[in-house]
Amino acid sequence: LRKATFRGLAQNSGNTNGVAAVKPASLPLLTKARQIRELSPVEAGWEYPVKMRGVVTLAYQRNLYVQDDTAGIYVRSRLPGVLKPGDLIEIEGASNPGRYAPIVVPTNIIHLGTAPAPVSPEVSLFQMASGQYDSQWIEAYAVVRDEHLVDGLLQLKLSDRDGTFLAKIPTSSAPTN
Repeated sequence: LRKATFRGLAQNSGNTNGVAAVKPASLPLLTKARQIRELSPVEAGWEYPVKMRGVVTLAYQRNLYVQDDTAGIYVRSRLPGVLKPGDLIEIEGASNPGRYAPIVVPTNIIHLGTAPAPVSPEVSLFQMASGQYDSQWIEAYAVVRDEHLVDGLLQLKLSDRDGTFLAKIPTSSAPTN
């Protein structure tokens, strides 16, 4: 693996040193996406308080992804259709283990205006398929092998020298070229 990252977990403890994690009496306020993403599943379940600002990179149905200057993160939103990519928001809430990685469960979302898209690293389709870039704003170059528009999702079959990947992109119309 090139440029791969991983985090080992001790069995049933959620940390790497083999000692069971003990919840501290008070939890610090987390203000960056990377701080939340670095929590173990056990720690994320302690519901750390969160107050962060970021740019919406995807808002589709009840799926909301936000990127700050450190990382991207999934926000379990209950606000369908209110936010859109490019919106600058402030989120107050708590950490949660999520299904794949730590997430934010908001108690309050404030729209602050708009902001440019964050800088995106270039990654291969293999890196995308590995899951290591889950919730991250990335850039990839590939050949489109097939496309279908189904229920507001453009499904693209992409290929590069590392393999093939199926991407789904919310849109109201299929590309014409």
